[in-house]
Amino acid sequence: MPGGDCANGSRLRVSEVPRAVLSSYGTSLRRVLLHFIDGSGPARLTALLRRLKNVAEVVVEEQESIQALCLATVQGCCRRVEKIDLSLGNSVLTDDRVYLLAGTLEAEKALPALNILKFNCTFMPDGLPTLARALASGSAPQLHSFYFNDIHCQKSDLNSIADIIEARARIPGCRKFKYFDGKLNIWFDRALLPT
Repeated sequence: MPGGDCANGSRLRVSEVPRAVLSSYGTSLRRVLLHFIDGSGPARLTALLRRLKNVAEVVVEEQESIQALCLATVQGCCRRVEKIDLSLGNSVLTDDRVYLLAGTLEAEKALPALNILKFNCTFMPDGLPTLARALASGSAPQLHSFYFNDIHCQKSDLNSIADIIEARARIPGCRKFKYFDGKLNIWFDRALLPT
């Protein structure tokens, strides 16, 4: 929020900012960074995103915030979001959160404007293929860029990426993928020639 100082802790949680302040500044917010705070529930984020009409980018830095993002998305609060960035660092994305994200991606018309999806984390085995199956269904029809920074990806993971490209190319209304990127740009070197 304007005038907030993160270093000395004087910054307010957006969920606690009065509606009058939010209406003055909130309508122009284009990027939201979700930060988990003990004692706050996903319903607060959902209410916030419902009021913020122009948010184009959502950044998640902790796995604990994923549930709130997913709830807000399936309730229709992220229809204008163009980029989701899950920057979890060296964290391993757990299976339960992968399934939650996959289900959210498959929700009908939940992310019609999403065009960039970025994962900076490590997947559990079968994590990337699970997300790939969700994307192969034609969800997020505007999606054209997919980033992931998992240096532990397997050949089967790369087959899943190839499946996304082929499946979405056959679905009317889905944009074709323009960009894939993985850590150090070496991940596709591990794929077999048919892939």
